[in-house]
Amino acid sequence: VQDSDNYFLLQEARNSKYIQSDTGSTYSLAKQLLNKDKTVLYIGTPCQIAGLKAFLQKEYEKLYTIDLICHGVYSYRLLQKEVDYWSCKFRGKVSNFRFRSKEKYPWIYGGVINFDISNNKSYTHIEIHGSCSPLYRCYAYSGDGINYTLRESCYSCLLYTSDAADERSSVD
Repeated sequence: VQDSDNYFLLQEARNSKYIQSDTGSTYSLAKQLLNKDKTVLYIGTPCQIAGLKAFLQKEYEKLYTIDLICHGVYSYRLLQKEVDYWSCKFRGKVSNFRFRSKEKYPWIYGGVINFDISNNKSYTHIEIHGSCSPLYRCYAYSGDGINYTLRESCYSCLLYTSDAADERSSVD
């Protein structure tokens, strides 16, 4: 949950990571804000939006939701293995790891991973086509149409239909 009055905090929440996010106390915080008559915009996967609405147990006029059309997510542990891979390969510390940059490769060429790498001597921004990423390759470039890195529950998700889409849905 980000403070909607702070543009710079909102920027930190942007960009695709394709991992299961930890909703932590966001449902409680959203409820607290709504009970103070604040406007809340909650963006998440369809299962997170459904979870929020179940938690709230009533409709709120000032709650706006956007569900991200989802074809599954992988776990944080897999992302950490990816970060470890690139840290070892470039012999440095990875930060700002993200998917879907359009700076180097246009959308038509598929996914892109990008991150910053730093060591004692330098700092560099790296952009690499997704097919070079061990994790992303299993996720999107397996060749047989199966995403081997998705969470098990994603394969039987009841919210994975256009009928289940929220009034506001977005794709990445």
